[in-house]
Amino acid sequence: MAVQLKIAEYLNDKGIKKKFVAEKAGIKNYRFSHIINNQTEMRVDEFERICRALEVTPEKFMEWNASE
Repeated sequence: MAVQLKIAEYLNDKGIKKKFVAEKAGIKNYRFSHIINNQTEMRVDEFERICRALEVTPEKFMEWNASE
């Protein structure tokens, strides 16, 4: 599963508003929406800022299992 989709799932599961994360991460709402909906690629700096906004490590959304 793509990192963007994992972030979207996390937000949904935790009941976190996309607008809140976008503002906290310093990303424009429309850009954040496009990232989360997998309509545009997420830059590394955006990924880092999103993780900081959510107070989680990047590993939370990364897949390390080579068998998948």
